[in-house]
Amino acid sequence: MNIFFFYAHQDDETGTFKLIEDSLKQTKNVFCIFATTGLINNPKNNTRNKESTNVLKKLKVNPKNIIFAGSKLNITVNNLVYNLENFHRYIYKKINKEDKVYVPCWEGGQPDHDTLHAILANIMNKKKSIKNAYQYPLYNNYKRPFNFFRVLKPLKSNGKIIKKKISFIKRLKYIFLYLHYPSQFSSWIGLFPSFFLKTLLSGNQYIQKVNFKRIFHKPHKGKLYYEVRKWTTWTIMSKLINLYVNNKKI
Repeated sequence: MNIFFFYAHQDDETGTFKLIEDSLKQTKNVFCIFATTGLINNPKNNTRNKESTNVLKKLKVNPKNIIFAGSKLNITVNNLVYNLENFHRYIYKKINKEDKVYVPCWEGGQPDHDTLHAILANIMNKKKSIKNAYQYPLYNNYKRPFNFFRVLKPLKSNGKIIKKKISFIKRLKYIFLYLHYPSQFSSWIGLFPSFFLKTLLSGNQYIQKVNFKRIFHKPHKGKLYYEVRKWTTWTIMSKLINLYVNNKKI
């Protein structure tokens, strides 16, 4: 059995440190696949790739199993939804029926997160292995005003919440690893305090089973975070995802 962790961007792995370490106790075949370059453009020397590789190596992930698919396919930030079929073709044959996958939650936080969720939900549904697909939360703005958001908190509408306890020592270790992304300093100014407090005080890793039918419904009521930030709209996202799932030309 292989265990795949799918990330939209380099540093999204911060939401899965506990899951990665637990998975490595089950098998050495743990793969971390990044769906975009993590950047607006796509430079050859990608610092973000190096940062994520460094952190994942500290967690004992085999460097050969760290795959920067977005860099190979030239998929930049906020553009995964326009590369649905391209990314689908790249990873489809890599996943076997008995494999387990972890993907970002269907939560309306960042368009690449939701797009990646939709792609893997579709693939696992086609392989009749949807029971082996799990989702992990990153951030969303459900019931939050203005530009405020909440981190590492799953939506109840995504189904039963599974909690995995994180020891206090591990929490400190993970917080320390959060500091290993210097190129993202400006982004982490907003995220780090929330990630720090949530990790320190909660002590839980949350996951939920992936529900294929959910990708046809808006993640939550009200404006989604990516709509508030004007990255894209639910109308655009839902149209492109529906065309992709139904094998119609995008």
